[in-house]
Amino acid sequence: MTSRLSSQTKRHLRHAGMATFALGFAALFGTNSAIAADDGPNASPEVVYGSDSRREVYSLVPGRKQLAASTVALVTGDPSLAGKPVTLPLQPDLQTENKLCAGQRFAKQPVPAFCSGALVAPDIVLTAGHCVKVPGSNEGVPLSKMLFLFGFDMLDATHVKIGFPGKDVYAAKSLLKRVENDDADYALIRLDRKVAGRPALAVAPTEPMWVGKQLFVIGHPSGLPTKLAAGASIKRVDSTTFTSNLDTFEGNSGSPIFSAGSNAIVGILDSGKKDYVWRGSCRVVNTLPNNKGGEDATRISALARELAALK
Repeated sequence: MTSRLSSQTKRHLRHAGMATFALGFAALFGTNSAIAADDGPNASPEVVYGSDSRREVYSLVPGRKQLAASTVALVTGDPSLAGKPVTLPLQPDLQTENKLCAGQRFAKQPVPAFCSGALVAPDIVLTAGHCVKVPGSNEGVPLSKMLFLFGFDMLDATHVKIGFPGKDVYAAKSLLKRVENDDADYALIRLDRKVAGRPALAVAPTEPMWVGKQLFVIGHPSGLPTKLAAGASIKRVDSTTFTSNLDTFEGNSGSPIFSAGSNAIVGILDSGKKDYVWRGSCRVVNTLPNNKGGEDATRISALARELAALK
């Protein structure tokens, strides 16, 4: 059988040969840095499906800000830094990393995240299976080279949080489960300790799924600071997967997909269509009709038994 992922792009930022970001110690907690504003009236209107629905965390209503607080950026780094303050690099930025044309959204924001994840128990992160490299796999990053950073957000239109207190920096303790096949793509990772001050997100393995069901997603498109994309819906439902028209990019792998009605997780993003296309000597965001759907996800019901065992 041909893999459902064979014509898709798995939603991580880079493959196993990615450069490792040097995570150093921060002198101050909560360090942030100013960057050039690039989301103004001259930003390109081209997006993945219809109009670009990605929004910064600071602009969200309180309920959705709280959901975003329990999502996490997966970055390469030394696990010995867990519990210690670290600082992310500002380079490369989105434009440099993807050879983007002038005027693309978020162009000057940094892109350190290779995958996204969600806190589903006090010390358990859910992400995509292909984000985690294991013996015999050709993708992802091994747990021994991975850090989990909570709160990698834009603080306002021009300031990005690049400094993290130790309470927001975690390493993996163990891989509880990893699946990557035609039917599902997910991983459950136990962190080195319980996450402080951030509640586990609700999951809804029994929530009905149907074509037209409204969705939103939170994660790190192209490795960027946290973005929420809404205004999307399911286009196809299968027994363990579904397809939608969410505005997701590489780096969104492992992003929790929420029901717009219940605010509970109903899926994990794992693959989709090409993000950027060439326009002459530079690239722009790929534009597809809003009534199309090419972003694939694993239904949360596919791992209901594992999630129940965490309680």
